[in-house]
Formats: sequence, C-alpha cells, structure tokens
Amino acid sequence: MFNNFMFYFLYSSSVIIYGAGLNYSIQNSSKPSKLFSSFVRILFTVIITSVLVFLIEHYLLAKLNIMDLFPFAAVVVFLLVSLLLETIFRKSVQNRLNEYAFSLVCILLTLSESLTLIETIVIGSSTVLSIVLLVPVLYAIRKRIEISNPLEDFKNSSLLLITLSILSLLTLVWNVSWLNKGVLH
Repeated sequence: MFNNFMFYFLYSSSVIIYGAGLNYSIQNSSKPSKLFSSFVRILFTVIITSVLVFLIEHYLLAKLNIMDLFPFAAVVVFLLVSLLLETIFRKSVQNRLNEYAFSLVCILLTLSESLTLIETIVIGSSTVLSIVLLVPVLYAIRKRIEISNPLEDFKNSSLLLITLSILSLLTLVWNVSWLNKGVLH
C-alpha cells in the first residue's frame, strides 16, 4: 500500500502526469496559505465518493453486468456528496468549478486504477495530496519568475506551464525502455 501511495503521490502525480487540477493549482498557487479548507474538503469528497462508488460498482454494477455506467454513478454520487459537504461547511458554490473538476478527475482516476477498497482509499488520498505537494512548488516557481522580471509575453502563466511540462518530462524520463538492461544484450 505504501508503494501505491508513493507512486500516485510523487512519481505519478495526478497534476503533473494526468493534468488533473492543473488549472486549479496554477490559479491557487499565488496564495497557497488560504487553501487548507479547500484541500480538506477535496480530500473528504474524493475519499467518500470513491468508497461509495466502489461499493456501488462491486455490489450493484458488476452483478448487473453494467460496469460501463460507473462514470455516471461517480458523477451522481459526487454531486450528492459535494452538496452534503457544502451544507456542512456552509460555503457557497461560487468559484468552485476548478475544485469540482479536480475532485471529479481524481475520483475517476482512483476508481479506474484501484482493485480493492483499501487501494481506493490510498490512491484517492495520494492523488489529492499530490496537489498539496505541488502548490508550494508552484508558488516558489511563480516567485522566482516574478523576481527574474521576464518579458511582457511571459508575464502570464506561460513560464509556469513550461516549467510544469519540464517537470513532467523529468518524472517520465526514467520510463525509457532503452535504459533497461535487457535491451542492450
């Protein structure tokens, strides 16, 4: 389980590799100190929804041979859980589209990659926590870009996106088949 957690937390980060929450992380990297409640809400939403949909998949959809409907079930359960958490946290729904999109992509990634209920919880939590790791890194990169005073064409998030693409290439560079020992023999 620790290997799965570290794989989805560091190596196969949901933001860097899959692009889940890229817009959310870039927009919120300017003030990461105010994101704690958002991260907690996303974590609860992803874990609760993933567990419920996994149970629906396992006990209902698999028995009826309609596993193709699991994304629909995921969206319906996600909307219900989000509505429940919004009433508990008493927050408005405004300006949360990026948060909802990130949560839903994490849920779909979790459900498509997990085989057991424990893996569902581990993968779901590690995909959300990968953004917790990435937002301070993006904040630091953003500050370094501001200090370097780039040209006007690069004042927007383009240098940040270029840096993220380099980070994704760096994490994927180890997955090159010609580096394996068996290829050269």
